[in-house]
Amino acid sequence: MNDWFKKNKIVVVLFLLALIPRLVFSLIAFFSLGDQGFIAGADVYLPAGLNFLTEGVFTNSLTEPLIPNSFPAPGYPILLGISWLIIPKYLFVVLWQNIIYS
Repeated sequence: MNDWFKKNKIVVVLFLLALIPRLVFSLIAFFSLGDQGFIAGADVYLPAGLNFLTEGVFTNSLTEPLIPNSFPAPGYPILLGISWLIIPKYLFVVLWQNIIYS
């Protein structure tokens, strides 16, 4: 493991340089705005991901009958749904997003 870090030192440093500012910004936003800082504009994606994982239907509908619909980026609702099933907090979802985007 130590040998791997020596070989990939530059990649690890660049990754951390990209990740740390994102995490700092996310934590500041979370503690100053709460969950609402992360929900605005993405509130349809979480229900879609949860419906897909729990009901097997890809829709953002919250009431029965669940009518399937499509999204421009279907992977994002699935990522949100999986993250929400692990730890149901928006901060955890934002942590995953920051790691992936870094």
